[in-house]
Amino acid sequence: MQALPRLLFITQEGLPVTVIQQVEEACQYGIQWIQLRLKSGTPAAKLTMAQTARSITRQHQVLLSINDDPELALEVAADGVHLGQQDMPVKQARASLPRHMIIGGSSNTLLQARQLYLDGADYAGIGPLRFTRTKENLNPILGPEAITAVAHQLQEEHHLFPLFGIGGIVAADIAPLLQGGLYGVAVSSAISQAPDRPGAIRHFLQVTNL
Repeated sequence: MQALPRLLFITQEGLPVTVIQQVEEACQYGIQWIQLRLKSGTPAAKLTMAQTARSITRQHQVLLSINDDPELALEVAADGVHLGQQDMPVKQARASLPRHMIIGGSSNTLLQARQLYLDGADYAGIGPLRFTRTKENLNPILGPEAITAVAHQLQEEHHLFPLFGIGGIVAADIAPLLQGGLYGVAVSSAISQAPDRPGAIRHFLQVTNL
């Protein structure tokens, strides 16, 4: 599998800027990996949106992952799928999805992150770093020290796979997290709700390129 980009942009619903506009801007201004997060709408509406996002990302040669929905990821020939703790287990997804598909999972503890590695995940999101309204039913907030402690422990165990900080990430968090052993960050609101979204994208790309 190719090396993953260090910046993962997660789309957000319910904003003045549509999800598809977010995908278009992300591709236009240089983001190389997008996670399409669709929590509302009918299956048909989600399929249409995912097909549109896949067309845009393919045109720009940008990786597209689908949040929570392996079947939708397969249907639109996405590059990957991201699975939460309540979704299809990573081990089952790894056994049933194409070998080239990127499979990631969410974790809130060292135990969960370690299990994702053992189950064959290509990466794990670890967080939330701080409170965020992007996600309902938020897991316990970890903070930077707990997140980097997970990274260090996995390294000591030689469980080496990319860890992405997630949950309320802002640009100032990135250098300490990367220096603390994380591979990258997943960002949503700090880009999608920024007054200057193109400028925010450029800044995040710059600081994740350390």
